[in-house]
Order: sequence, then structure tokens, then C-alpha cells
Amino acid sequence: MAENAPLLGGEPVAHTNAAAAWKKYASYAGIGAVLVVGSAATWYCVAAQKSVSLASEVKIYNTFSHLENLFEIAQKFPHSSRSVLNGYNASVEYVASTLRANTDYDVEVQTFDIPFFRDVKKPTLSISVDGDAELTLSSTSKSYVADVDFATLSNAGSGAVSAPLHLIRGGCTAEDYKLSRFRPGHVVLFNRDGGPCTYRVKINEAINAKASAILMYTTGIESTPGLGRCVNCTETATPGLGLTPKVGTELVELLATVGPKGLRVTLSTNVEYVNVPTSNVIATTKAGRDDKIIVAGSHLDSVPAGPGMNDDGSGTAATLEVALSLYRTGLSNKVVNKVRFAWWAAEELGLLGSFYYVRDLKARNPEELAKIVLNLNDDMLASPNGIRAIYNGRNPGPTIDPKLSGPSGVIQEVFEGWFDFKGLTHETTEFDGRSDYGGFLEVGVPAGGLFTGAEAIKTYAQARKFGGIAGSALDPCYHQPCDDLDNVSTSGKVFLEQMSEALAYAVQRFAFEKNIDALLRGEIPVGSPALYA
Repeated sequence: MAENAPLLGGEPVAHTNAAAAWKKYASYAGIGAVLVVGSAATWYCVAAQKSVSLASEVKIYNTFSHLENLFEIAQKFPHSSRSVLNGYNASVEYVASTLRANTDYDVEVQTFDIPFFRDVKKPTLSISVDGDAELTLSSTSKSYVADVDFATLSNAGSGAVSAPLHLIRGGCTAEDYKLSRFRPGHVVLFNRDGGPCTYRVKINEAINAKASAILMYTTGIESTPGLGRCVNCTETATPGLGLTPKVGTELVELLATVGPKGLRVTLSTNVEYVNVPTSNVIATTKAGRDDKIIVAGSHLDSVPAGPGMNDDGSGTAATLEVALSLYRTGLSNKVVNKVRFAWWAAEELGLLGSFYYVRDLKARNPEELAKIVLNLNDDMLASPNGIRAIYNGRNPGPTIDPKLSGPSGVIQEVFEGWFDFKGLTHETTEFDGRSDYGGFLEVGVPAGGLFTGAEAIKTYAQARKFGGIAGSALDPCYHQPCDDLDNVSTSGKVFLEQMSEALAYAVQRFAFEKNIDALLRGEIPVGSPALYA
């Protein structure tokens, strides 16, 4: 270490004043005392006594109790859901009232309207044989039942289609369509859960291949239709339906049976968007610099199909417990930079709450937006077959401003340092704007965060690295009714504890950094997590 570079940031100091400088720094970081070791030429510092470690104060039994309360809320609503029109408002009340009763934070419930997607009429779906073959001994056609066998994909387009059905294996690349000799205008059928990419990529490839409609099925354990959010379907007027595992498997088998004659699909969707009110919950510490604000957030809503205990009850619970622990330990009154905790609305409808927050600030109060120095995002922290993943801020996706890779890479380094210190394996995950950090990146705020996995299939390498089952989804209950307490009560609970502690460390590390701009520019080192462990 250079003799004029402090270990964890702060003002550069000469070696003759090292002890005084580190005592001053320790008072900001919540460290009781420091030991300065060295000579007139070189020195280094280690924590001899720490007063409070936020990570050690975040207890899994508290975090999990928030999940239990959210699950109890979900049970009172249709489909045991905490979606915008079901249990979401009760979830907002739970988070806001818990914060108001147990902290002195400035708590705001930010209400706004969102476009809500819904069916005008129930969708229809039937199949028939192209040619003379019969589906059964007595029929050449079959109709399916809406909301039982299939349902409209969120954000699908309206339309009526009658066209041949074409099964695509994989569906992650244009090459998959070329190899299967897919013809524009055909209806595409693919498995949401198979292959190396997300279902959103598959939907986008189907649209690029000019599919007239999309049928997406799941191989999960549920008997309900496999759902998801259709990408670019509204703009291209592409109908999209999610099928149950039974219907999807039946269609695959029928396609194999009828051979070149194939199946013809006839379907219709009639959808619209209506404005409905929803709310973000925002809680800000009273202490800290007003011009340096750290935003740590998770989305509070679930999909309509279920309670969303992993997606994203886990992130919601972790963020809430970190917020409560920051106050309970007294650290919230000592922070150098303000900490703003957020619980976003309507992430499952297209990241609507977080994007509203940043775009509203940009339009009405750009000076306030400029005070936000970074965003920490936690979306799915308790996947039962999960991984410990950190957003790859150093190498963001092609749609992300490359100027943000430096500071976002620093956030990544903070999380990496924590896991290394704890002896926990980790890897990176795509930094492509898929979750609520996307809105912050759009307005130039660096971001980072944690993720334990969704519908992607665990590789053999990941199974060796993290345990679990290779060839199975990281969360087999992703966006399904089975994303309940049982889904997060075994190995998912272990991941939740580890990821919650990592979040707590990152919040404390950034909240107590006096020169946070210099830290994010990479001008001072991240330092050792030992000071906060």
C-alpha cells in the first residue's frame, strides 16, 4: 500500500498522522478503535475493535418472519397473490407501517397510475389436423379452456390467428429457427424452461422470426398455465398464450404423431390497458448528506399466479430487515451518506414503479435525482436450487452506457469482497436492465446487486460450485403458484441469509464512505470487509 493511501478511503494522510487519521475514519465507519502498525516508511491499519457490524445484526429469523407475514397477506387474496390488483396494497401497508412503528425514517407512500394489462374477452385456443389424419379415433379437432388449460401472456397483442403450429427446440437464437425450417406466419410452440436463455429472449426471437402467435408452455410441477411477460408483443400485435405442462406436452406429442401433416392452431386474444393506481414505499434516513444518497431497493409485487415468496418476497424481506437493523443498531443516526430504502411497485408488469420514480424525479426535480449516487437492487435472494450471483457491472449488456461500467464495477467489487471474505463461492449474472436497477442506469446512476436465479437451468459446473441439482431450474417455481414458503424454506433460506448479510455489508460500506465519488471512480480502494464483519 502506498503510504498516503488509506485502506478504506477517506482523505489521503501522511504516515506520521496515520493513527489520528484512522481514528477519525473509524468514528464515521462505526469502528470503536484501530491498530496502526508500521514504521516511518510504511504502515497499515487493522480494526482492533468494532462497535457495530450491520451484517452480523441482520438475523435470518427476523428476515424470514417478514416472508411469513407477506405469505399470510397473500393467502387472503385470489390465487394467493400479492400482485397489483390482489395483495399488493396490503403488502404496501405492512412495509410502511412496520417502518413507521420501528424507525424514525421519513416514510413516503408514493402513489401513481400505471397501465394495467387485462383481457377484454377471454382468449380462445383450438387445434385441428392439417390433412386427413385424426387427433383421436373420433375427432380431427380439439378446443381448450381459457384459465384452465391456457391464459393470455401479460403484454400480449390482440389478434386472431389460424396457422400451422411449429415446435422450436431451444428457441434462444435465430439459428434455432433456421435449423427447424420455421416459416414466417406460423404459430411457434416452445418450452419456457428449456435451453440456456430466458423466456424473454425466446419470445423476442419468435417475434424476430415473424411468428404469427406464440404458445409457451412450462415443464414445472404446477397444473396452471405457464405465464410471463411478453416482450414487444403489443407493438407487433402478436398474440401470446401460456399453456399448462399437460397441454404443452400434448401438443408436442401430437406434432410427433401427425408428422408432416402437422397441426393447425386457431386462437384469439382481445386485450387492453387501463389505468390503475399503485404505490412505491420509500424510507429515508434522517442523518447523512443530503447530496449523497444511496438507494437500496427491491420490488414488492408478485405475479398474479402466486404469492412470490422468492420473487420477490425474499428481496423485500431482506431490504426491510436491513433497514430495520440499520436503525436498531443506531447506525442510521451516524451515516455519512443518506440511505434511501425502496420497495417498488409493478415490477412484474414491466419495472413500472422504479421507472416511474426516476423519470418523475428527472422531469420534476432533476436536482434531487442528481443527489443519488448509486442503486443497490435485490431481486430473488432465496432460490431453492440457486447460485450466489452478482450483477456484472464491469461488463454490462450492450444497451447499458459503458461509462457506468466503472462505478458499477466498484459496487460489484464490494459484493465480491464480502463473499471472498466469508469463503463463499460466487459468479456474475447479466447486467442488462432486466430488474429495477434498469431505471437508474437509464438516468446515469450506477447500480449493482444480488440474484440467486430464476428459470435458467443449473449447469453441472454450477452444481459443483454451489451444490444443488444440475439440469433443473434455479427456481423451479419461478412465476408459479408454488413460489410459496415451502419454496424458500430449505436451501433457499440459506441463500437468503447469506445474501441479506451481503446487502447489509454493502449498505454500511457505502453509507459510511466520506469520499463516495472518489470510491466509485476507483480512485481509492474498496478495502477489507473485516472492518464491517
